[in-house]
Amino acid sequence: MEPTQGHLAQPSRFPLANRASTPTLPTSGSRKISGLEAGIEAVFAKPLLGQEHGGSCCQSDLRAPNHGLTVSPRIWLGWMSENGYGLRARYYSLSSASAVYSDADGSAKQRLKYTTADFEMAYHDSWTNWDVIWSLGARYLDMTTRAEIHRNGYGSFLKLSTFKGIGPLASVELRRRTGDGLSPFALFRAGFVAGEIRADSNINDDFLYVVDDVFDFYEAKARLEYLRLWGGTTLFFRGAVEAMFMPRAAAILDGTGDQQEDNEHLAIPGGTVSFGARF
Repeated sequence: MEPTQGHLAQPSRFPLANRASTPTLPTSGSRKISGLEAGIEAVFAKPLLGQEHGGSCCQSDLRAPNHGLTVSPRIWLGWMSENGYGLRARYYSLSSASAVYSDADGSAKQRLKYTTADFEMAYHDSWTNWDVIWSLGARYLDMTTRAEIHRNGYGSFLKLSTFKGIGPLASVELRRRTGDGLSPFALFRAGFVAGEIRADSNINDDFLYVVDDVFDFYEAKARLEYLRLWGGTTLFFRGAVEAMFMPRAAAILDGTGDQQEDNEHLAIPGGTVSFGARF
């Protein structure tokens, strides 16, 4: 959940025919955001993974799967009290399939699923013409890669790698209040998750690689938000660019146990379009 302008004073005085008109928004003073907020977002993103080390198909060269543009949902729900304290929850799920990648040893195609659930305590403050929300919370991450592999001379097999973990996160959000309903916004979020990597394949029945690991993550977003008043509800429409980065997440792909540190990133850059309401 990101901050919005909050309810406008005396919404009942607007005539029925003008309830969808653009409100005149205050640009100064200290005012707490309060109430229930819910929204849904379409996330357009392209996963970028680092190269594998002794990876899924290809021994002679280090190869990286090429994933295309995906469209994924994100939903959030939150509540903020009049004294500025609140709770919020957010859910995001991305699913993507790569093109076939190959070298002299064989070929592979990878499917990626990346799901997060965030739960946060938040505090809203107002600095002159700025809304600021600080938050602390926890993230649950479920990441799965499924590689369909063909090795020349050895046939085809599947390789499944999963990571499930939980850890702390913190964020800060800044929103500029304006008088015309159109507001710029910036967000930065960071944290880490600790959990278990499990890698398996159908090459033989006794292969199972299990290891505990910790992965840090960083997220940034810049957007414009447009507000409309409808009765006692404030509607908002948002467009944004964003990026997520995990420096070592591609280590989840590597079931060989070497866990090399270089070039094992997962980045998810993209843009979003969202709609929501504050009640």
